[in-house]
Amino acid sequence: MRPAKPLVLSQLAEKQAIYLSYLEQVFASLRRNGFVLSVRGPGDGYLLEKPADKITTGDIISALDGSSQINNFSQKESEQAYLVDQPIVQHIWALMSQRVARMYHQVSLQVRHGR
Repeated sequence: MRPAKPLVLSQLAEKQAIYLSYLEQVFASLRRNGFVLSVRGPGDGYLLEKPADKITTGDIISALDGSSQINNFSQKESEQAYLVDQPIVQHIWALMSQRVARMYHQVSLQVRHGR
């Protein structure tokens, strides 16, 4: 469900103690990647472009990171990397990164009430 009014970045920056200029950069990237809509005029701000349950934290991280690395690392690639004499520590970090990425893609922006 979309909020009735757009999110105003200056209010969010103040409430969360985040630099406004940083938030503007973040939201510009989110807009370019199709996650938020910019609303102009009285009460201007940002709205989600898709339902919150259709946007994952992995989607957001990928959009802000500027790469699709979090989406494209597979178990097979990890195993192949290990087979070419990659040190075991790098192999373990690669596997952990893959599992964290999978977790991020399982968590949506949908807020669950009553939990």
